[in-house]
Amino acid sequence: AAVSNQPDGTGTAGEFSVVVSSTSGLAVNQRVTGTGVAAGTRVAGIAGTTVYLDKALTGSPSTDTLTS
Repeated sequence: AAVSNQPDGTGTAGEFSVVVSSTSGLAVNQRVTGTGVAAGTRVAGIAGTTVYLDKALTGSPSTDTLTS
């Protein structure tokens, strides 16, 4: 199942995190795809509305889709 999240515009190339409006339905080890996200990236951790990634962002994220 796919869970769509619209990040609040935070996330910069080279960083390992993105802030989203809600982390409901997200889980560690889910795949992350979208603009500014490296291929094969997965959720490494979640704290509040910050999602930590196992690979650095390649650009500024827009609408990302986190999938299990």
